[in-house]
Amino acid sequence: MSEIAQQEKAIAQAVQNLGDTLHVYPVPAAQHLAFQWTVPTEAMSKIVISDRLGPVEMQLLPQAQLQMGKATQVFDISGLPAGQYVYRVHSSALSHTGKFLKE
Repeated sequence: MSEIAQQEKAIAQAVQNLGDTLHVYPVPAAQHLAFQWTVPTEAMSKIVISDRLGPVEMQLLPQAQLQMGKATQVFDISGLPAGQYVYRVHSSALSHTGKFLKE
């Protein structure tokens, strides 16, 4: 199997398992919110959160080059008002959206 085919297979497997490999905690969150996930290949990645209406509230991780493997990012969200938010984890290899509650 060629190297490109192996990378494509690894990306497809990571996308399929993303729900199992992306962890966002604590929920509900008060001061800090942590994201831990598996980066299937070296990729440009970013994390943004928005309120329920959609405007971007915060770019937690602007475009950054992440190495393949386990990634953990912890962010200060103390400046956000209490409420429900949507997070989006984007990379050139995959994308995931979820919700969290800010106390």
